[in-house]
Amino acid sequence: MLGQLGAGHGEDVGGLPGQMGDRLKTVDLGAGDCPEHSAPGDLDRCTCFQGFWEGESSCNACAPGSFGAEPGASSCTACAAGTFNSETGSTLCTGCAAGTYGAAQGANSSAGCLPCSRGSFSSEGQSVCSPCEIGTYAADPGQSICDFCAPGAYGGAAGVSTCSECSAGSFSSSPGRLRCDACTMGTYGSSAGGASGRPLALNPEP
Repeated sequence: MLGQLGAGHGEDVGGLPGQMGDRLKTVDLGAGDCPEHSAPGDLDRCTCFQGFWEGESSCNACAPGSFGAEPGASSCTACAAGTFNSETGSTLCTGCAAGTYGAAQGANSSAGCLPCSRGSFSSEGQSVCSPCEIGTYAADPGQSICDFCAPGAYGGAAGVSTCSECSAGSFSSSPGRLRCDACTMGTYGSSAGGASGRPLALNPEP
């Protein structure tokens, strides 16, 4: 019984790295003569394992920055933006850590993952960072979440690294406010950053 890595019909060999050639080695499956990193598969042919691509007569490991998810592949797939792989023969890529992003495909180390800038954040495996929503902020680079603006302050725009204090005569009593409220009748705010209005004295001293 004979098997081969792929069916050939001509002399041409694929010229791109990871591309299967047209004319491949015939092997004797009965003698267990499949190339290294392969095993007998369907239709009396040898099939390269996951993490490898089928060359002219051998199975070749996927290079760092790529992976092979399926057995018998003719090429490897570049790691998507937001992921990386530093090993040979991998079957998957690793997502960039939360708080970082990877803009390029085919990254072969975690050095391709860069920290999000102030005012933005990311979850794991992202190719871009997202701006903080209104009412939140990110004061430091590399944040995985944004923080709520504290009482006495507000966030009036998206993507900010600091919140703004409420001005005198206004206040915000809860975190994550988009704006400050004016002090109501009978109360006042004499300084900026108030979390509540202060009641007026009923009998102020002359």
